[in-house]
Amino acid sequence: MCDRPCPLFDYEYGDGIVAGTLARDTLVVLSNDSNNNPNISFGCVQTSYREPIGIVGFGKGDQAISSKEYMQITPMQHNPLNPNFYYISLENITVENTTTIHAPETLRRFNSSSLTGGMIIDSGTRSTHLPDPFYSDLRKAIDSVVKYPREPVAKATTGFDLCYRIPVAPPTNGTRPVCLLFERMDDDPEASGVFGSSQQEGVEVVYDLENKRIGFHVTDCVSYGK
Repeated sequence: MCDRPCPLFDYEYGDGIVAGTLARDTLVVLSNDSNNNPNISFGCVQTSYREPIGIVGFGKGDQAISSKEYMQITPMQHNPLNPNFYYISLENITVENTTTIHAPETLRRFNSSSLTGGMIIDSGTRSTHLPDPFYSDLRKAIDSVVKYPREPVAKATTGFDLCYRIPVAPPTNGTRPVCLLFERMDDDPEASGVFGSSQQEGVEVVYDLENKRIGFHVTDCVSYGK
């Protein structure tokens, strides 16, 4: 643990903030070999605004908890202006294994000259942000395969275009609104896109910092580790 008194910390993420005292301790990961990880930083949160009290740090900073494993792998892209973010290349999106929308060059490659482009993979941002006309093409492709009616009230309330009214299974018969969390980027079309956490649900994501790559594996996250 830290020498008393423990140092104070505050951490801003998006429009939220957490603050409290900082400490170090040993983190024990239960596995076949029960790894002990000494000198892991822990924040004892005393104040939280628009952020959950408990956050596990997987950033690139020296306070992060990192891991690596087998996966389907894609290389990380590096942005010297934002070295703590994880960047990947987005080649295309396939809808229902029938329609493939090819990503623009700005999302395929990070431009090392202008320091723009690429996709930020971010578990702290709920929705995925894409530029036009790529976003509009994706929206049309999804609309063509979703057979449920649009939900204009949910669209007006949430700001998401792809909102539908879907049936609810018994015993609660009826319908409910569901929105697919994709957003059009309104800023510079050369800016980086964002791969949000909604599209990462049901996917185990592994950050291999040593080899500068990110792995993806579709899994049942609810029962994972049981």
